[in-house]
Amino acid sequence: MRFLVVTIISLVLFSVDALAQHAYFPLKKGAEMEYELGAAFRSPNNTGYSIRMKVMEESQTIGEHDYIVVESRMGENEENEVVEHIYFRSDQDGNLVSTLNDGAGETVALPADEELGKGTDWEIRVGAYTFLYEVVEMDGKIKTPNGNYKNCMVVEQRMESYTIKSYYQKNVGMVATTALVNGEELLQQYIVE
Repeated sequence: MRFLVVTIISLVLFSVDALAQHAYFPLKKGAEMEYELGAAFRSPNNTGYSIRMKVMEESQTIGEHDYIVVESRMGENEENEVVEHIYFRSDQDGNLVSTLNDGAGETVALPADEELGKGTDWEIRVGAYTFLYEVVEMDGKIKTPNGNYKNCMVVEQRMESYTIKSYYQKNVGMVATTALVNGEELLQQYIVE
């Protein structure tokens, strides 16, 4: 389950470089971001957890495509962390696509910039799971312990019995996610600046 959570978080977080350029993911090789866990994820067992993402300097060829590599590290410390690599590129239609390099194929992580708007929807399959995504706002707001963010694109992710909202700020990237828990929207993770 921890692997699935890291995979989902990684898919939601990143796109990079000219191979995978997107207005809501303006990352460059060598860029690093850190996210702290909010109330929806925090428990007595993971109070010190953080998620650290790094865009690697070297791209990687998988099959016939070149991908930007994003390393995700989640945990309290080096002895207790999950490390995963996610591979991103832009496809011929300008969509941000990703793969885990496990033979599962590519998924659309985020539609092309010019296609994004309220009501844009798509799905992602990870193993036996299907996640439904929809842009529900283009001018969303969110308050985190590190600041207030306005004019965010809000993407709602649904799977069976849960809903997650991701808040993306243009030229910044993902600034926070929330989870609907018992009818209340709780902060799941937020960017540390």
